[in-house]
Amino acid sequence: ARAQCDLVGYNHLMALGIFHGITSDNAQVPASPEFPRPLDIFGGVAPAFAYGLRRLDSDYTGYAIRLRRDADDIEVEVKFDGAGNVSLSSPIVDGGSEQTGSVTGGTWSGDMVLSAFAGSDTLRVVKWYDQSGNGRDAFQTVEASQPALITSGTLESDGIHFDGSNDYLKANYKLTATTESTVHAVAKTDSSDVFGIFSNIDSSYNDGTELITESGKWSFRVNSEDLDVSATTTNKTYLLASYDKDLSTGTEQQIRVNGTFSQRGADTTTAHNTANRIRVGARRDTDSKLDGKIAEVIVWNSRLTTAQQDILEDNTLAYFNL
Repeated sequence: ARAQCDLVGYNHLMALGIFHGITSDNAQVPASPEFPRPLDIFGGVAPAFAYGLRRLDSDYTGYAIRLRRDADDIEVEVKFDGAGNVSLSSPIVDGGSEQTGSVTGGTWSGDMVLSAFAGSDTLRVVKWYDQSGNGRDAFQTVEASQPALITSGTLESDGIHFDGSNDYLKANYKLTATTESTVHAVAKTDSSDVFGIFSNIDSSYNDGTELITESGKWSFRVNSEDLDVSATTTNKTYLLASYDKDLSTGTEQQIRVNGTFSQRGADTTTAHNTANRIRVGARRDTDSKLDGKIAEVIVWNSRLTTAQQDILEDNTLAYFNL
């Protein structure tokens, strides 16, 4: 009932034209605290993990992201701003000098905001907090492999920036479902090549799932079976991919690319039997690192229903003005 009520309100606000894109350097998306949170309204099971630069669930009260400043290696915990987004106006808490996970309450605390801490420097992602409630944060402790959120004082406009050379994040978790899954992501590339967006697959690419680009195509892979969609991958894109072995023949593997639906037949298992191989911004271990941006990644250990996917799609396309 809550999901239906929220969705009605959301559709009403959309019809009134309440939500519009903005171009401020301080925000990446429409700044409205009333905008429905996707995990509030879709009405399905909780995800395995959820990473976003907006608050994805209104019940989530933790930090959004942890950043390290290039100039001196000071780290800060970043909160969501009043509109529920990560912006230059986001409040921060001092994390100390490379003491990942240890908040000190030092100089960069109190009424400080992210713009004051960043100045004209570059800030890199140490940890992207999981908003699912499961504590499965994506992280990177190697400085050379940390993607940037702020470059020379400017907030990256389309998400966390992965440089295509070294950058990626990882999570110490093992997906458990073997016959179904769902992956939600908002991403773009800065060039055309083979890049990983989200991956949970082995070294042979034949055990697990992944969402990648392949030179002008988005591709959802379940074990060795690919569902490809030709697209301009250098545009910001909403991807919603799902697999369910028990669907009718020819429909098991599905993907939506900015609302355009494609499907194919597949008969396999995802066999997630290895821990610690979750990658954001790369394939398998450190392969095919993304040259581009990622704004959100949410993954479920099950296939969401078509109705649930519709709600997520409507919400996300509107939020990112896609």
